[in-house]
Amino acid sequence: MDLDPDFIEPLKKHVEIAFEKEAPSYQVPFKQTKIYVASRTQKQIDQMVKELREKSPYRPKMSIMGSRDHYCINSKVSKADDKNDACDDAVSNGSCFYHKGFQKIVDAEEFKAQGSSCVWDIEDLKAAGKKKRGCPYFASRDMAARADIVFLPYNYLIDPFIREACDIVLDDAIVIIDEAHNIESVATDAASVQIDERILDESLRRLKAEVNEITFEHYQKLAVPVAGIKRWLDNTCAGEEGFVDQGTISRSKILTGMDAISAFKEFGLTMDVHSTLLNSLKQVTPKGGDQEKTEIEFLPKRVCNFLNSILYILKTFSSGHWKEYRVIMTQYTADEDNGRNGYNAGEKLIHFHCMNPAVAFEDLTQKTKSIILTSGTLSPLASFSSELGVDFAYTVEAPHAVERDQIWIGAVPKSPSGRVMKGIYTEFNRFEYQDELGESILRICSVIPDGILVFLPSYSLLSNLERRWTQTKLIRKMGVMKDIYIEPRTNAKGAFDNLLVDFGESISSGKGGIIFCIYRGKMSEGIDFKDERARAVVCVGIPYPNIKDIRVQQKKEYNNMFSKSKGLVNGNAWVEIQAFRALNQALGRCIRHKSDWGAMIFLESRFCDSNHTISNLPKWTRASTKQY
Repeated sequence: MDLDPDFIEPLKKHVEIAFEKEAPSYQVPFKQTKIYVASRTQKQIDQMVKELREKSPYRPKMSIMGSRDHYCINSKVSKADDKNDACDDAVSNGSCFYHKGFQKIVDAEEFKAQGSSCVWDIEDLKAAGKKKRGCPYFASRDMAARADIVFLPYNYLIDPFIREACDIVLDDAIVIIDEAHNIESVATDAASVQIDERILDESLRRLKAEVNEITFEHYQKLAVPVAGIKRWLDNTCAGEEGFVDQGTISRSKILTGMDAISAFKEFGLTMDVHSTLLNSLKQVTPKGGDQEKTEIEFLPKRVCNFLNSILYILKTFSSGHWKEYRVIMTQYTADEDNGRNGYNAGEKLIHFHCMNPAVAFEDLTQKTKSIILTSGTLSPLASFSSELGVDFAYTVEAPHAVERDQIWIGAVPKSPSGRVMKGIYTEFNRFEYQDELGESILRICSVIPDGILVFLPSYSLLSNLERRWTQTKLIRKMGVMKDIYIEPRTNAKGAFDNLLVDFGESISSGKGGIIFCIYRGKMSEGIDFKDERARAVVCVGIPYPNIKDIRVQQKKEYNNMFSKSKGLVNGNAWVEIQAFRALNQALGRCIRHKSDWGAMIFLESRFCDSNHTISNLPKWTRASTKQY
């Protein structure tokens, strides 16, 4: 395949300029540049390591950072509900013999550069841990400090709390973020903090417990801001002014960052006490490794994380970033139907919601040598630079690795009976739309072999379709052609993993299967639906963010307010970009390698109404999309 000249020419020019520069006449000490390669999930990291092992001669010193969930081999700790706290306890009291032996893995010749297992994955390190009686989690942390290249989930880089806890040093590093289409939302979440009554009450209970004199001094200092935030939340929610109903189960009030700063001052939470509070917090935080014996009684990690988040917001607001936040106070007026983690009527929470992902991305921008974002579905590209606060020197939309005759892409505006298929909220609730959508998918099942993925905008639509098609017996007709699977809301009791196993068996049996998925859900990324597992992706509607969501409303207002001064896209453009990134990510489930083939079908009239809609698709799909 010929390389795109738009891609190669700027790089050639860049290299030529570099070689024309005179080398300095003096010698400087060589310093190895550390490379961080990040992706969204551990499975995606495993795929990258596999590519490095099988298709590259590069053999660096490496490490893979991951959680205890992935690494722990201590049978007692690995079964605990909170593995972090269980691990800290086992390490501090000396009961984990694996921790005592982690250096055996670090020193093993096979894991060093050019060793027999120098390119390894998590399972390799766990196997070595069991064999050598050493902890792979702490070994990987130790190896990361001296590695040339470190693979890690990208929240480890973006989230300031995780970055500090893992001793990740960004100075002069090269950062490569794969699957970067989500990076704006990840950065927004990393800079945002949510505090609910449950953690406030637990923290106060812990901080007011009877402890020894040394511990009491630290607890007393930390209890002051917690009690202040609790009073602020209670007093605000006791009134009615400014509150707006959010659906039928909650009401919310919007405050500014300056409102929060004023409230903080009232109960003494200012930068004058930041260093004192930070020191007390460090004293009562379990270290998670070898530590000197102390009389201080440690707080649980979740309480320490909460207290750390308070100090983060204080420091961030005091540095001038308060303008980039909206403070959302919410009180539930009815029970939330969300399993055991749902909030009950009367419960309250504060959300310090960051409007600008550049706040969290700032450290990467200022400290690293280079930042490279990659993804098969970065389109639309318009907002990355302004939202992240990064001036990207090169922007490339490369062609796909497959030939055009391996892909069929069609926009189908009408159902078999001729009804216009416009996937908007009012249509989703009509039986006529639900019935015609079912008939359309039934036709697709009759002509496309093996696996099909159907993406829908919401779980509520999925529930309505399942109920309606059961009534009309359409789902029975569909089940004759293919086994039917529905994406679960959670992975409780391994529901998600079990579904993938069962779906694979349906494909292997020759009958085939169809999965009804949700845009932005777990099926939409990180799963390798190659070959027979996805011969077609069917996209229903366009997954615009919920415009009734108070956070979406505030983000739209923020972008409109600062579109000129910060160069941001306006609010409506931002909403559209979010929609098409989610849709494009769903499309990417179909073609997974250069020999793969399949169909991409839009059951949506808007793809035939305007070329503007097509322009938001990835570059490699635009010319191939047929509008019917």
